[in-house]
Amino acid sequence: MSFLSCAAYQACDSKISSKAIFYCVQCDVLQCILCEQQIHKISNNKTHERLNVDEIDGDYCSINRSHPAVFYCSTCTLSFCYLCYKNKHKNSDGREHKLHKSKEEQMFISDKDNVHSRLEGKPTYPQLSSVTHDNNSYKQNNYKNTSASTFSDVELDNYDANDILSSQQQNDSKQIKNSTAIISQQKQTMNHISKGDKFHEQISDTDNQQNSLNTDSNGVFLLLNAQEHLTVNHESDFIRQLKCSTQDPQVKCISIIGNTGDGKSYALNQVFFNGKEKFHTSSTTESCTMGVWSALDENQRTLILDTEGRLGLSQNDNIRNRLLLKILCISDIIIYRTRAPKLPNDMFQFLSDASNAFLKYFRKELENVMKNCKVDGPMSTMGPTLIVFHETQFTEVLRDHFQCQKTAVEQLKERFDKMNLSYDAYSSIEYVGIQTLGGTETDFSEIKATVTEILENNKIRSPRRLSIIFKALKALNQKFNHAIPPEVPSTLPDEFFTCYVKCESCGIKCTLAANHQKDNIPHQCDKRCSYNKELDNEVWKCLPCHREGRDMIVYGKLITKNDSLVQGLLKYVWSGFVIECSHHGEIYRSRKYWYGNNEPKDVTRVEVVHVWPGEDNSRVASDVTPRKILEGIHNVGRFVL
Repeated sequence: MSFLSCAAYQACDSKISSKAIFYCVQCDVLQCILCEQQIHKISNNKTHERLNVDEIDGDYCSINRSHPAVFYCSTCTLSFCYLCYKNKHKNSDGREHKLHKSKEEQMFISDKDNVHSRLEGKPTYPQLSSVTHDNNSYKQNNYKNTSASTFSDVELDNYDANDILSSQQQNDSKQIKNSTAIISQQKQTMNHISKGDKFHEQISDTDNQQNSLNTDSNGVFLLLNAQEHLTVNHESDFIRQLKCSTQDPQVKCISIIGNTGDGKSYALNQVFFNGKEKFHTSSTTESCTMGVWSALDENQRTLILDTEGRLGLSQNDNIRNRLLLKILCISDIIIYRTRAPKLPNDMFQFLSDASNAFLKYFRKELENVMKNCKVDGPMSTMGPTLIVFHETQFTEVLRDHFQCQKTAVEQLKERFDKMNLSYDAYSSIEYVGIQTLGGTETDFSEIKATVTEILENNKIRSPRRLSIIFKALKALNQKFNHAIPPEVPSTLPDEFFTCYVKCESCGIKCTLAANHQKDNIPHQCDKRCSYNKELDNEVWKCLPCHREGRDMIVYGKLITKNDSLVQGLLKYVWSGFVIECSHHGEIYRSRKYWYGNNEPKDVTRVEVVHVWPGEDNSRVASDVTPRKILEGIHNVGRFVL
């Protein structure tokens, strides 16, 4: 990670970069030792939480994998470097993110000592005492200091802030020198730990991290972030994060998708957790779910995946759509949640695209996972069940019409057919429509009954082990993780308003507005045309005019503009044909001298031009037709003479 400098400038010189040692959560600024001491001497600042910004060994930022991690967010169970946390993660979803230091470089003390330290108002630093050669004594001291979660909990053995450094009246050079010495002594202390002791510390820290930090108190954790990065790398970590009571249970996977703000997270909480807020909900206008969050319902043996809403604010909509497709492919049941008054076309288009992608790209990868896991079952060939959960307020939902003998599901399929869209990947389609009148709460009983009925039906999709589901997701994520350009198609493309006429030679469209011919404006195109032998679309352009910034097409003629017919013919017989420009007059004669005559290319430049239908193109081949006529007459005259 790059060098982090103090940004407080309370006790250090702003002209000299002092290395930052702390990050104060309340102050939200990086601080060196002297600035930290100066700021937190004030009584109101004594209880501020301060974190060491040393790199965590073996852990990297979840956003930029090239940066070592310095913080661990227990809210999202992710590690971050300072820059990514500050610029991208801190205000990403509107939630309060709790930071921790949980690796072996931070030696924590008990909560009792932590409270005492806060009351005294003294900053706490890593131990600076010399390392003892008694391993047992060291390990005993080290294990005692592994329960705190912030750097303000770090114990200081017989060191006071005034003993570490002299008073703030010291000059700047001495401050920097002393700070550097303290940092070097900290690193030297950690480097003297024996390999055996360090191994045991890693095991202890890992257990504490997995048991207390990586798992949300509600049993919900971020599985995939918005950049398609898995937050866990192994199926055992995946199962542990879900707080599963059994080792590797067999479950079915349910995911929910829909537009942002349609209440996907709220619906999952109501259907599976009796209204308890497992998945985070928000009343703000911004999306509250970023990436994919997972939870386990052990009562119904179901893995539940809450996804990021479509049509919400995103840096790259294409990456989000690909992320949703991966989740759809590993799911046994897909709930498409919509609160639109009428079913929109974009829902059918998205579901059809997902069906085509599953059949064309994802099914083969899922088959390979099943073969590698040596699992038999229809999961690799049969797609998921689709449930369209449609809630309206003022409009009616789809109902079974006995008069026309069409069910709600048949009406959905008919809508697919009218739009020429396929839905072959879905093993079955279900429709749940409810109308919620104003002032009443949404009735989730029907969607609960439908989901329960499908979960109990194992004829098409049977339960799978959690480890297999994770392996399938990991395989898809490794296969399809290349960069996608964030191109967003325009809702009003230029084709709606531009001329539709195409060049007969190259096939490129005219770039002017539609019906420009009514204003006597010829067709135009900025791109170059290609030569067509049949159309012979080459022209001569005056070279002196081109040098002066003009485009002037010239032609080969028998006589000039100012010569009479007889005079022009006599000149032609004596000197050959002429090329005349309206600005520069006569610029070429084919036989102006007895010998050593120039070629037309010396005074002209050849250019390939577009040939538009409906236009008079007889004058396009200016360098061919007149020349052939003139040369033919010349050859006949020379033969007769």
